[in-house]
Amino acid sequence: MKPSLLLTTVPGLEELLYEETREKLGYSPGGVFRRLSGRVEIFVKSIEDVNVVRSLLLAENARLIVEVGESVEEVVEGAREFIEALLEGAAAFAVNSERITKELGLTSPEIAARTGEKIVEITGKHVSLDFPDIVFYVEWVSGQYRFGLDLTGFRGLRDRPYRMYVHRSALNPVIAAAMCRLARGRGSIYDPFCGSGTIIAECLQQGVGELFCSDVDVGAIRGAKLNLSMLHASANVHLFASDAIHGVLGRGVDAVVTNPPFGIREKPVGGLGNVYGALLEMASALEAGVVIVLTSRRRLLLKMAEKHSYYPKYSIVLNEGGVKSWITLLEPA
Repeated sequence: MKPSLLLTTVPGLEELLYEETREKLGYSPGGVFRRLSGRVEIFVKSIEDVNVVRSLLLAENARLIVEVGESVEEVVEGAREFIEALLEGAAAFAVNSERITKELGLTSPEIAARTGEKIVEITGKHVSLDFPDIVFYVEWVSGQYRFGLDLTGFRGLRDRPYRMYVHRSALNPVIAAAMCRLARGRGSIYDPFCGSGTIIAECLQQGVGELFCSDVDVGAIRGAKLNLSMLHASANVHLFASDAIHGVLGRGVDAVVTNPPFGIREKPVGGLGNVYGALLEMASALEAGVVIVLTSRRRLLLKMAEKHSYYPKYSIVLNEGGVKSWITLLEPA
């Protein structure tokens, strides 16, 4: 079969991930994805194209699918040459597995164990869950086993190397990267609730020009400075402590991109409505041409936005761990 690149992301970001992958590949691949599935499959021209995974910001995990069949034995045997080539010179391997649809009687660990036993049988290699040289991947979905290589192993792409400091309510960097993608083309971006600087870090990696990062917590600003230093942040990145409700940047910006406190792990001072109102008042004072907000209270955000003459142009619904939220893009009237 033709190899395919199976990517996972936060449910709701499938289309943006497909667009990012297409840009990084440099061609328009065939592909399939379903909204809010969290899965995107790309049909690559060659196995070498999977190297694109290293530069993807919107993917959480990546797998190369090379064989499909009705049994574990069939897919492992069908991929024998692929497996033997990968394990040549390797000491041990592991198998990561998922049962995507539930009609199969086996659990995910049982699928992994059966797959591992078959690979041991044909290669003589050992299984090591702690220090594998190679991690294979197998999934059961809609009556078929799909087998290949887990390109990200047991450590996902969302685990960014720059995150030396993690705020207690830190934003998933994949969601932050999606917000930054929507702000591309803007010369300057301000995050007034920046916490550990995740949004600014993700925008920095997407080539945004001048970046401003502020938070009322001085400790968080120190942590953000540490994180951004891991990315060799330039002089175009500015960090400072400021009350997001009362503070003013003192200059205009092209976009405000931010994740105000939801009220789940962080209680917004004065209530979320007041926070949204102050945010939109600040954006208006800064003459921001776009405001991109992550919110779990979209109706409240839109109500406060209308009072400050900002209106929704684009919205993406997300479902992360059962929590529903929206990336909402607002523009002035």
